Amino acid sequence: MNIETPGDTSSHHTPSVVDSTSPIFCSREDTSECKMDYVDSSINKEVDNIENTDAIATNDDVQKSKRSKTSQVWKHFEESKDQDGLIQFFCKHCKHVFKKPSSGATSHLGRHLKSCSVKLRADALENKDSLTQSHISFPTSSVDSLSVPAFSGKFDMEKVKIEVAKWIMIHEYAFSAVEDEWYNVMMKMANPEWMPISRAMIRNQCVKIYESEKKNLKNEFKYVNKMSITTDCWKSKNKKIEYLVITGHWIDQNWRLQKRVLNFVEVPPPRRGVDIANVIWRCLEDWGIEGKIHTVSVDNASANDSAIENLKVFIRSKKKLLCDGSLFHVRCCAHIRRLFIYT
Repeated sequence: MNIETPGDTSSHHTPSVVDSTSPIFCSREDTSECKMDYVDSSINKEVDNIENTDAIATNDDVQKSKRSKTSQVWKHFEESKDQDGLIQFFCKHCKHVFKKPSSGATSHLGRHLKSCSVKLRADALENKDSLTQSHISFPTSSVDSLSVPAFSGKFDMEKVKIEVAKWIMIHEYAFSAVEDEWYNVMMKMANPEWMPISRAMIRNQCVKIYESEKKNLKNEFKYVNKMSITTDCWKSKNKKIEYLVITGHWIDQNWRLQKRVLNFVEVPPPRRGVDIANVIWRCLEDWGIEGKIHTVSVDNASANDSAIENLKVFIRSKKKLLCDGSLFHVRCCAHIRRLFIYT
């Protein structure tokens, strides 16, 4: 029997709690340094985690702070992707497709809306004013007070005459309205330098404005390729005077339907077809549009049939008619329907 003495430790080995190969192994002498290294390692890991979290938060903020679409053009365009995954925009009206520019600009989309024929036609149908007879280009009765130029301190009677003439024409007042006693009292009270205007003076001023507007409209007709006209005749109830009105219709450069009264003239009896054709032809020559007439719409009176045949002869001397003139004569559908009802 072997008896071990308490002081004999040669046959026993107490295993170390920490293996020398452990990454956190350190001797007793390096205990303080080991603790510092461990603390530094933990701090570095926490810093890395915070940086990663901040990076993720920053990316989320970028996604959240993406600029919203505030341009009005997005009401008319939708975004989609093509087969290659590239973003593109297509017009809701005509379905035309546009590629997304790298700059993100929308100016090319705005330019398309100004020339999109489908949108312009839809806007014209919604806007009833665009399909009605247009007024002369000077401001209407609903003039914005802010559009009136500020008073410069010097009264100009000639400029006032022009504005009074516009007032007379817009409201279709008699020329004698400017000779009314209380009208002149009111104007004299508003400005002591006011001078009375006679009916002859205001009539001449109205004619000057008409000639000026007619010149502007003639310049506009230079850019019109095709125009259609409508005519109608009637008698006044009181004096039995026969009139003929000629209205021009065309599509302007913005694809909007325009129409203007080109002439309002007396046609003395007998109102034959050749007389009507001569009145229409003189009107077209006066406006310089005799070579641009596409169709003529009239009612089913026999005199109008004769007038159209005579007018074809005049038009053919300036241009070749579409389909040899088979589409030149357009009969008024409203007049035909009226004949069905009352016959």
